[in-house]
Amino acid sequence: MEMSSKTRKHTPCSKVINKGIAYGSVVNFDVKTPAKPMNVKQTNQFIKQIKHIIEDDVRHHQNTHHRVSQLLTAQTGNLHAVWMIAHSKHFYTTLSDNLHLHGMTPVEAFDCAFDEVTDQWDPLFPMNDPEWQAHIRTTCRAFRNRIGRHVERYMLKQALQHKKAPVVLVVNQFKVEHLYDLKHVVKGILAKREGNDSFLDFTVLKAYELPMMVCEHDHEEGVSMIMDADQGIVISNPTTQDKKVYTARLTETHLAENPTYDREQRQLKVYAPIVDQRHLMAISTSPKYDGVAPYASEFNYVTKGMTPSVKELTQTYTDMVKAMKGKTCIIRIPDFRPDKPTPYLGSGLYTDIQSFCEHVDLYNDFLTAVANASRHGQVKIVVPMIRQHEEVGFWRSMVQGAFECAGVAAPPLGIMMETESAIQYHEDYEDVDFVIIGLDDFIEEVDDDYNRYDVVPKQVFFTRYGRDIRDLHQHLRLRNIEHYIQGNILSQPEILDRILKMGFRHICIPAGKMKTVEPVIQQFVENKGRYVGVAAQRLERKQEAEETKDMSHQPLKQDLLNKLEKHKQNRSSHHAIRETHKARQHKITKNASKRTPD
Repeated sequence: MEMSSKTRKHTPCSKVINKGIAYGSVVNFDVKTPAKPMNVKQTNQFIKQIKHIIEDDVRHHQNTHHRVSQLLTAQTGNLHAVWMIAHSKHFYTTLSDNLHLHGMTPVEAFDCAFDEVTDQWDPLFPMNDPEWQAHIRTTCRAFRNRIGRHVERYMLKQALQHKKAPVVLVVNQFKVEHLYDLKHVVKGILAKREGNDSFLDFTVLKAYELPMMVCEHDHEEGVSMIMDADQGIVISNPTTQDKKVYTARLTETHLAENPTYDREQRQLKVYAPIVDQRHLMAISTSPKYDGVAPYASEFNYVTKGMTPSVKELTQTYTDMVKAMKGKTCIIRIPDFRPDKPTPYLGSGLYTDIQSFCEHVDLYNDFLTAVANASRHGQVKIVVPMIRQHEEVGFWRSMVQGAFECAGVAAPPLGIMMETESAIQYHEDYEDVDFVIIGLDDFIEEVDDDYNRYDVVPKQVFFTRYGRDIRDLHQHLRLRNIEHYIQGNILSQPEILDRILKMGFRHICIPAGKMKTVEPVIQQFVENKGRYVGVAAQRLERKQEAEETKDMSHQPLKQDLLNKLEKHKQNRSSHHAIRETHKARQHKITKNASKRTPD
């Protein structure tokens, strides 16, 4: 048996969700797998966590529905029903017994306890309307399902809390909640079943830069595994040669290696756009990076499944600001849109003035958290999806108001220029502190042939978008407005090279693609210094040549001047002789006329 467990195993996977390579030991996570009964200490700790989760959900539920619970009577509100069940002594006693005595898994224990208490709760509602009773029970089931997903996320965190080395996470079915506050040791994900929304999974995993595949096979806990989502295979118990080959490939996407150039002298700044805290320390300590730009805060909402609290957001942004240690830290206002859904906030949500007014608590909590974090270091805020210049004044007033309430100075405010209207009419956007040019959304909006993840040929890219990008860059440069350029397409070396030659000096590149484009940056750094020296030498040689030429041609110039002067004198003397001859002829003619008889 021991021999078989050490045998190299090559397994094809049924579907690739997001490409990439991962190497680590297997960690199996399935909330439905029977667990050993919890002891008293573990049970108490879990129940304490359940209370926090429930309080967090009720807080979110109240905020989302504009605190309607305060408008409902004590006996008829469906939120009140959830409150009563979730805080009943009977519920927690049953939950404790399920965990400690019956050995249920945490999710199973919670579901059974909640259902049991709900079944006994009907008599507490005085109304005999079956339709209303059914409505309350539906609300309770929805609440139970939400809490179950958050319990699952908590249990995943517990399963990974002692892991120090890289791991490949194997789950029964992938959920975006698995990514919330994910530890940096997770390098890839294998799912035995595909998620409910494969496009959402792809979008989120792409942002997180995590490879993922669907593989129905079981994998032994703790075995070494290479996950090759580029080829759609996994290799269990890889050989030394396998490790050597894949280690070389992994270094191509390693973001923390030291570059061969000096960050202080390279004359351009490189930033990493991120969605969570997994890479903060690498970005902070690596001389490659000048900071984070931007931090996509909407994924805090997408992956948690509820609105994070002010305390939670404050901790997240404070940790980021402290980790950067003075490096640039740009936080983007949550960029809500249908392709990054938050069902609990409603369908079709976009970040704009209307959504701010409809979800004012959510945005104020976010701005308050950023304001609190700014006490520990400077931050900048960028507004996404701007389409009209009037929006800038609205967002500036909202940001200033939130920061004033927190008692701190308002930060620099920038905008994402990622819509066709914003880029076409860039002259209208003068009242901004900085700009981030978002190529991903711009390409998707103006082009039917390519999306944000496609490889676009260099000639096509600059033929279709080059003029707009160049004109925008020149406009911002002349007005001394700091501007960054961001996009997945910058991971194409030939396009990044041309962008640098156009004059851009603030580049936001996905962290996992840094090694791919590092030769371009290296060449730019070397050429920049070299060309400056060559230009100076060339100018000096030109001046010396001109001086030498002037000196060698000086006698010739003097001879020419003498000849010209002599020629001028000759012409003057000839002119005088002609004039004298004319006068003499005129005199002779006049005298002859006088001697002629009448």
